Formats: sequence, C-alpha cells, structure tokens
Amino acid sequence: MLTKSSLMPQGRATAQSNTRTVKHTFTPPGCSAVHPLWRITNRQHLQTFRRTRGLLLLLIGVISTHLPEVHARPIDFWCKNDSRKKMIEMIAEWADCVTSDTLPSPVQLPCVGFRMTEWTNKTLQQKRAEVLGALQVFEGGVQSVMSQVTLPCQTSLLEKLKNSIRNYLAIVKTLPIQSDDLTPSHSAVMNCSQNSLNKVLGHYRRLLIGKVEHLFVDLQDMCSVEHGTISNQGS
Repeated sequence: MLTKSSLMPQGRATAQSNTRTVKHTFTPPGCSAVHPLWRITNRQHLQTFRRTRGLLLLLIGVISTHLPEVHARPIDFWCKNDSRKKMIEMIAEWADCVTSDTLPSPVQLPCVGFRMTEWTNKTLQQKRAEVLGALQVFEGGVQSVMSQVTLPCQTSLLEKLKNSIRNYLAIVKTLPIQSDDLTPSHSAVMNCSQNSLNKVLGHYRRLLIGKVEHLFVDLQDMCSVEHGTISNQGS
C-alpha cells in the first residue's frame, strides 16, 4: 500500500528527519553529530545547577529571616529605646525551670545596685568601665557553672544568657567613648553568689535596667549628632 511517506522523495524525507533532530539536540561546534552521552551529561549539569540555585536561595532566605539586623550598627541599638526594651522583655519571657531551678553550684554575680547621685558624678569612661566589669564578672560566673549543668532546661537558659551577655559586651566595647583603660572600683564588681537560676536571670535583668540602661541614656547627645532628629523614643 502506498503511503504519503513512501511517495515522498528520499532526500526530502531525510532533511525533515534531520530538522526534527536539530530541534531536540544540541550539536557542539565542530561536531557533526550529537553523542547520546553528551546529552546525558548536559542534563546532569542542568539538574545540578538547578539544585544548587535552589539551595542558595533557601540559604539566603534563612539568613535574612533569622538575622534581620545583621547589617545594623551598634549605635542603632543603643540609640533606640524600643530595641533595648525588646531585649529586656525577651529575657523576662524566658521560660522558668520550675522543677530544676537549683544550680549545681552558686554563680558568682556582680553588684548591680548603685546610687544615682554617685552615678551622675562619674565620667563616661568610668561608667563604661563599671558596666564592662559587671558584664565580664557575669559572663565568667555563667561560663563556670555551665560546665557542671546536666539538665537540658538549665543548659538552654544558661546558653541564652551567655549569648546575651556577650552581645552586650560587644556593644558596650564599641561605644564612642575614649578609652583610658580604667579599672572599675572594687564595689562595682563586688561579687555575690546565687544558685537559683531564676534569680540569676532576674539579677541580669536588673543589671540591664540599671547600670547598662543609664549608660545608654547618657549617650543620647551622641545619638542626636549621629542621627539628626532621632530621639530616645525612636523605634
């Protein structure tokens, strides 16, 4: 039986066949034919590229979600009252280890109380030295007891506390205050001990609300110069 393809000239049929092949394959320069292995390799490379691109986009999304202020400067923290309040509120909201509040050994803590009349008579250098000294004592005490803790709840809270202390240490060290290598007074870093985890967290919160917050308040003039119209109420 005669068909349309049998009536078609042989040369024309071959040309159409070649045209269909070109549409679906890629011929490298200088090659007269595409080897099947070349097509497989190209598909593998394309799949690898797509997977890699997807992973990169996912990684960028995770970073931007969990580190929204990664490019923020320290001054954007100490010049904005709302940012500091959120940090203090976060500490207050940390879950209590009700059934495991007692730590295996007492934590050595700094003195967090102070008299306002004495504070106002100190220079910014003295105030920063006092805050740094208190934070360093706190960090050392927490680090020491962490090596003895075995309960997951206590370990988690102490890890959060340690990270918060280190963040504040980094911020206070970058304050635009001329450093005179001052040593804080003995009373400023005088130790007390506490083996209640909840009381340790409360002690840290009082340090932030007290000396640390008053130090930041003393820097508001610098904030006005830096940000122009920014005020202590800014968010």
